[in-house]
Amino acid sequence: MLLRRAVVASRQFVRQLPQSLRGRLVLVTAAFLFLFLVLAAVVLERAFFTSLQAEQHSRLQAQLYSLLTVADEVQPGKIRLPSYLRDDRFNQIDSGIYGYVSDAMGRILWRSASALNRPAPRFTSGEVGIVRFDDWQQRDEALVGASYDVIWEGIGRQESRYIFSVMESQAAFEQTTATFRRVLWGGFAVLALVLLAGLFYVMRWGLRPVREVARAVRAIEGGHAERLEGEFPQELRPLTDNINLFIEGERERRRRYAETMANLAHSLKTPLAVLQGATEREGDDSDLRLQVREQVERMNGIVRYQLQRAVTKGRAPFASFLPVTSTVEQLAAALRKVYAEKAIQIELVITGSPRFAGEVGDLMEVLGNIMDNACKFARQSVQVSVAEQRSERGWLLTIAVADDGPGIAPEQRATVLSRGGRLDTQVEGQGIGLAVVAEIIAAYGGRLSIGEAELGGAEFRIELPLH
Repeated sequence: MLLRRAVVASRQFVRQLPQSLRGRLVLVTAAFLFLFLVLAAVVLERAFFTSLQAEQHSRLQAQLYSLLTVADEVQPGKIRLPSYLRDDRFNQIDSGIYGYVSDAMGRILWRSASALNRPAPRFTSGEVGIVRFDDWQQRDEALVGASYDVIWEGIGRQESRYIFSVMESQAAFEQTTATFRRVLWGGFAVLALVLLAGLFYVMRWGLRPVREVARAVRAIEGGHAERLEGEFPQELRPLTDNINLFIEGERERRRRYAETMANLAHSLKTPLAVLQGATEREGDDSDLRLQVREQVERMNGIVRYQLQRAVTKGRAPFASFLPVTSTVEQLAAALRKVYAEKAIQIELVITGSPRFAGEVGDLMEVLGNIMDNACKFARQSVQVSVAEQRSERGWLLTIAVADDGPGIAPEQRATVLSRGGRLDTQVEGQGIGLAVVAEIIAAYGGRLSIGEAELGGAEFRIELPLH
């Protein structure tokens, strides 16, 4: 029950914490600091009290032994001690320390001069040879007493039992403990204030980079800055870098949207003008249909290319990793069916468990175009190699698609990657697929290169960063 109440109380305390990060840290740390100081003060106070009490008991025990050394039995049942004792406090009335000797029945046989005008306490017997400590109360005065039972062997080997007792006022003890308690708690209170002040300063200094980030974000929101600028601690650098990457990605997407709309409007002018001119000219309907079909296909290609550029997400912060193996296998299975008449052999060489940091649609677009292009021009074989590799730029996803087709001459490779660039007009397609691939790879900060494959044809090599 108590544990459940403590849990509920802690949850309520957490809910009531301020929303400020600095306020939460200061409040929680101050609570733990207060708890620590209170526990430390209690432990120190208890340790001091125990030590002081042990010293008092040791002193009383020494006083008992001093009385025993000067005691003498005059006759059985009668004890004599010097009228003047070495500790002068025994010789002064009400000095705060009092000595007694009593018999086994508790009758007082001797008392020190300091106890002459005090009521006689009644002592009880205990175990012989063991010092006992008891608390007493006389005349509204707290006392602590030590008693020691002895068996005295007197004349004729007759044994008598005596109780030697010493009582001491607790006034000095209580005054010492009160003084220590006052100094201890006062000192800890000052220490707590100093620590809280230092804690507040440390929190303010330690959280300054966070305030700088917040100030930089407000500057971006207000249009006074374009990105987070400043020297930030390494703990915040991943956050600021991702925010900058996010801002740059959003700015790049807006630029791409605007550019796409402008390019789309500009690119459609010519096909529309051709269509308009064809409809105004008199001639054979078959020629008109041919021109309309060509221009519609051209416009479809233009629209597809521009829209693909617009929706390409590109590299983004906090992107999740997608497995590449399943996507490659699905595309290979689909292309084997599409090119069943050519009996294309698609070999997959996948090392480990490669991943892609981006959108699955972009990955499908890149692999689909590259692998489809390889199957179009291949004679019999296509090889797809996928792996993760470490380079100077960090970890990369590398994809190599090779075929045994005619290949691409070095001077023609740039033309292949341009929009509408084609080397073989006999093969179906508008020549924009590879340009779309190049746009997507560039958006992810990757590279696309064309080389000569070991199979004899062309090899398209893609490198995409994994961060």
